[in-house]
Amino acid sequence: MYLQGAKPPAGFAGEPERQQISAGNFEETPKGMRFAASPEALETIRRVKERTGLDLQVFPMSDPNAPPGALGYFMHNEKEGGSYDPVKRRIYMNPSQGDLSQFVFEHETGHAVDPLLAKSNRYIDEMMGVFLDKYSSGKYNTPAEGLADYMLTFPRRKLDTELTAQRYAQDQMRERGLSDSFTEDDLAAYPLAYIDQGQRRFDVQTVNLAGNIVPDSMSNSFQNEVIGPMTSLSPQPPAPYLTPDANTRVEYDEELARRLSALYATPGYGEQANEERQRAKIYAKRRLQE
Repeated sequence: MYLQGAKPPAGFAGEPERQQISAGNFEETPKGMRFAASPEALETIRRVKERTGLDLQVFPMSDPNAPPGALGYFMHNEKEGGSYDPVKRRIYMNPSQGDLSQFVFEHETGHAVDPLLAKSNRYIDEMMGVFLDKYSSGKYNTPAEGLADYMLTFPRRKLDTELTAQRYAQDQMRERGLSDSFTEDDLAAYPLAYIDQGQRRFDVQTVNLAGNIVPDSMSNSFQNEVIGPMTSLSPQPPAPYLTPDANTRVEYDEELARRLSALYATPGYGEQANEERQRAKIYAKRRLQE
């Protein structure tokens, strides 16, 4: 469960500094980095212990697979500090942030104390297996049918679990009269980004599976340099061509655009994509206001 920043760091490209309540910071000690909790974070730790009996631990982020810009995460499947640990929960925060955000701290705590998180992640694996089996065996009559089933896997489950964490953080901050630029953000935006990402992933992978956008010898480069950036949670526009060597340039952008346009011209596909987005927005609004 990675929480990524909704805006660039303070001072980046003229972005105004965000006003945030601090959860503390990490201090260098002879034994490594130690979390120095702010009074607000200490109160969070106390409340978690009082309400759940669990000890809440905070460690610096160390996962090399953490996406760029990640502010924190909780690993539900860790033996120590994960969702099945009967004694403690361990959350990770980005030490490069200096003063850590109390809202992000509460968000990750929300994941840590979510009793349904592990079950939801198992469900992702089960549903993805069903989807891949049907997709590979040609059981979907239209791309729209495939999209509807795919969105039930990672995208919808991530929407749900991230909304749970956002709502937890919102409620905890509000209960204690804490407010900053994080609490004033559109709290649905981050969870809804997983719906947008899921849509882009299905779009691009569907047209790519038809083959021949680039030569087979360049399929790995196409996956890493084009599909990867296009389908990340915070998409980046790739170069419109690949350069396998200094003397070769392989154009792909016109063919990719043509295929994506054809996909959305397929009967029912654009309507299904729009329905997924609208349903998610309505659900997110209800979850954050109920």
